[in-house]
Amino acid sequence: MAMTAYKFEDHSLMPFMDPNLDVVCEEYGVRGTMINVNYTSSNYDAASYKSLSEFQDYIKTKLAMQIAKAMINEKLVSFTLVKDIASNATNYRARCFATPDDQVRLIKNLKHKR
Repeated sequence: MAMTAYKFEDHSLMPFMDPNLDVVCEEYGVRGTMINVNYTSSNYDAASYKSLSEFQDYIKTKLAMQIAKAMINEKLVSFTLVKDIASNATNYRARCFATPDDQVRLIKNLKHKR
C-alpha cells in the first residue's frame, strides 16, 4: 500500500483550503464508482481570462467541485468527527476512494469497448 501526504500551501486555485488541512492518499485494491462531469463552454468564454491556462485552471476547478458535490450526494465520502474534550478541539475527517488518471482512462476505454 502506497501513501502520500499533502500539505496545501498554494491557495490560488482553492481559496477554501487552509493550513489546518492535511490530505493523506492511500492505495487500496477496491472497486469504485465512476463520476463523469461535463461542461461545455463557448469559444468566447476564455476571452474574459488573462490567459488560456488561467481559463483551463478555472474549468478544472469547476469540474472538480461538481465531482466533489456528486461524491457527497452519492454518499461516496465518509465524514466523521472526534471531539477532544481535554483540548476543546474537534477533528473532522473525510474519506473517499479514488484512482489515478491512468486507471480512469483504462476503465473508460474498457467501458467503450463493450
